[in-house]
Amino acid sequence: MACARGRKDYAVFRAIVRVAESVGVTPYNVDKVFWLIGSGYFYNDKHLGREGRVGSRKKAFVKAAKQVLDG
Repeated sequence: MACARGRKDYAVFRAIVRVAESVGVTPYNVDKVFWLIGSGYFYNDKHLGREGRVGSRKKAFVKAAKQVLDG
């Protein structure tokens, strides 16, 4: 479910749709998760970083999330 670097917007959109279909959510939800990870701001979630901010620890967050999601 990858999309090669430099692809056009439509190819990226299709990749997001494939991810959404694979996990049973809407493309909006998938895009929102990518946006939240990229922004590092999780709306004051008490369990993440400082007041919901991941900040410069994005790589560590993605690594930890992957471990949880992979089981």
